[in-house]
Amino acid sequence: MTPPRNLHFFGMFRSLAAVVGLFVFVTADARSAETPTRLEVFVTADTRMSEEADIESPTIDGRIDVQFYEIDAIRHVESELSKDLVPDPEQSRRIVLRRIQQLPDTDRARMQSAATGLAKSLYYGIDRYPAIVLDREFVIYGVTDIREALHRYQQWREGRRQ
Repeated sequence: MTPPRNLHFFGMFRSLAAVVGLFVFVTADARSAETPTRLEVFVTADTRMSEEADIESPTIDGRIDVQFYEIDAIRHVESELSKDLVPDPEQSRRIVLRRIQQLPDTDRARMQSAATGLAKSLYYGIDRYPAIVLDREFVIYGVTDIREALHRYQQWREGRRQ
């Protein structure tokens, strides 16, 4: 007895779907080996990134999520808050509190980003800057050119596959 014709079709469809799924998985794995999906840049205020690095850009080539953390931004905002304080501690406290309340959103965002960056740098074990973390697994120090960091990451991934 032969199976109904439509069951044979579904069996072929399932086999084809498995092959296509395997192809997509292998292609995606090969693609991830080429380019990271996440890039975190840890810098200080005096770090000069290469001209190709657009610090305001949240992505590179629309594929890589980029986060920049200016680690010492908190210190810079604090120095602005404490500028020209008076000798009286109580009056200075009121001045600083007023300045904090009037802190622009850009400075608040800088401080929040710096705090996040400090926490992440501790988590990753980063001990010097600049540092670039790619896909939360590869750290490169001293490089200020994102394209160079991507190139080194690709070399590292190729070495792991061999």
